[in-house]
Amino acid sequence: MFSAKRSVLCAVVAGLSWLACSGDEPPVAPAPLVIPDPGYLLLQKIVLLPHSATLDTSATQQFEAYGVRMMGDTVRVTVHFSGTGGVIDSTGLYTAGRYPGSYHVIARHVRSGKADTSAVTIETGTVPPPPPPPPPPPDTTTPPDTTTPPPPPPPPPPGSGAEPSGFTAIVERGFNSKASSNTDRGTGSFPSKSGGSEGWDGAEWSYPLITVEPDATAPNPGGSVMRFEYPAQTVASGSTFSPGTAQTQGFNSSVHGSLQLRQLYVRFWFKLGSGFQNHPSGMKLVFFRSGETSGGKFEPIIGLMGQPGYVSMHANLQGTQDHARGNLPANMNVGSSDVANLRLDTWYKVEALLVLNSAYGNPDGILRLWLNGVQVMDYTDIRYRRDAWSQWVWGNIHIAPTWGGQGGTINQTWSWYLDHMYVSGR
Repeated sequence: MFSAKRSVLCAVVAGLSWLACSGDEPPVAPAPLVIPDPGYLLLQKIVLLPHSATLDTSATQQFEAYGVRMMGDTVRVTVHFSGTGGVIDSTGLYTAGRYPGSYHVIARHVRSGKADTSAVTIETGTVPPPPPPPPPPPDTTTPPDTTTPPPPPPPPPPGSGAEPSGFTAIVERGFNSKASSNTDRGTGSFPSKSGGSEGWDGAEWSYPLITVEPDATAPNPGGSVMRFEYPAQTVASGSTFSPGTAQTQGFNSSVHGSLQLRQLYVRFWFKLGSGFQNHPSGMKLVFFRSGETSGGKFEPIIGLMGQPGYVSMHANLQGTQDHARGNLPANMNVGSSDVANLRLDTWYKVEALLVLNSAYGNPDGILRLWLNGVQVMDYTDIRYRRDAWSQWVWGNIHIAPTWGGQGGTINQTWSWYLDHMYVSGR
C-alpha cells in the first residue's frame, strides 16, 4: 500500500537520464571542465628590459617586457606594469618622481603571474628650462605644400663602423655578379675580387632562387644586390625551406692563407621585401661557422622572430655548448622602434662581432650586434666551444636562409635582399 503521509508521483522523462518525483529536486548539472590555454602554461619566465636604469628626477624611461617559453623562443606577452618612486603607464613608460633614491619597476604576466623586476635609481637632476614659445600661426595666404615628402635616404656607404682596430680584411663582396659555375670565383685579389662569386665559394650558381639584380635603393654604390626568393607553397610537416646557399670560401683554406681566426667581424646590409611572412618558429639568415672536426661544428646564427609589425633580430647559439639557451633577443636599446620592429622595404646595416671563449666551458665568449650603428646586443658570457679541442677557430660565413622548422604555408611569394658584406678578423 502507498503511505498516506506522502503521495509520490514518478515519471520517466523522455530524453533525460533522471527520474522526476514530486517532492524531489532534480540533480544539479556538473560544472563544465575548463581546460587552461596551453600557451601561457609553456611560459617559463618574463624578462623586463632594461634590467636597471638611472634617471634624473622627472626623467622618463621606456621599459619593455617579453616572455621566454620552455622551448627557448621568445613571445609577446601582456603584462601589468607597476613601480615605486614614480609613475608608470600601461605601455611601460616610467616617469621618475621628485625624490632621489633606489626604487623598482615590476612587469607581471596577466595570466600566469610570472614577473620580473628592474632596479631604478633616481638622482637629483637639473630642472629643465621651460619649453620654447609655440611657433607663429601659418601664413594662410600661401597654399599648403601638398607634395609627397622624399623617402628617407639609404644607410651610408660601407665604412669602418664597429670594426675593432687591428683587424685584417679577409673578403668584401658588393653582390654585383653571381657565379656561373662552381669554379667561377672572379678575378683580382682579396679582399675585393670582381666577377663570378666575387671571391666566394661558387656553390651559389646552382640555385635559381638566388639571383643578383639591380636595386636603385641599394646602399652599395654598385647598385646590385643578391635576392633570395620564397615562392608561395606548402612546406611539408617537419621540414624547412631555403632558396639555396651562398657562402665564403673557408678562412682556414689555402686560398685565404690558412687563417686561424678567433675573433670575427662581419658587416652587411639587408632588406625584407613586401609580402614578407615569417615562420612562427622564426627564420635563420646568416650562419657564422666554426672550423669542423669529426665531432662536428658550431654555428651561431643571426635570424628573425615575429611577423610584420613586430619583427626583431635574434641570435641562436646552434651547435655551441650554450645551444640550450635558445634564441637570444636584443638586450640593449630595446625601446628603439627599429629594434622592436624591422620595417619592410627598408635597408638595415648589421654589424656583428664574435670572439671565441678562452677555453671549453669558460663563459667569456663575446657576441655583439649593431643595427644601423646602434648596439642592440652585448653578450659576454657565451660558451662557443663544443668540446675541449684546442684548435677551434672561425671557419666561414654561410648564408642558407632557412624558413621554419615544422612545416607551414608560405601564402604569397616574397624575397629578402643582401648587399655589400665585409668580413675581417684576427
